[in-house]
Amino acid sequence: MQSDYVYPALGDRKTSQEWVDSPDKDLLQRARQRTAEMLTCHCRTTLPRDVDAAIRASFPIRLNPIYD
Repeated sequence: MQSDYVYPALGDRKTSQEWVDSPDKDLLQRARQRTAEMLTCHCRTTLPRDVDAAIRASFPIRLNPIYD
């Protein structure tokens, strides 16, 4: 029996009428805002440098790696 549930941070469980009446940002606007925040984060990578280099050699990654 499953008793724990995980609700996504950007999920919206309102009814369609509540969406129309709500003055809040819609889900797409909140997702875009969260994406922009994540892309501006100066978080260091958790991958080893050789693994990161191999991934970047295989795919067109546009973000610069940040190492300590």
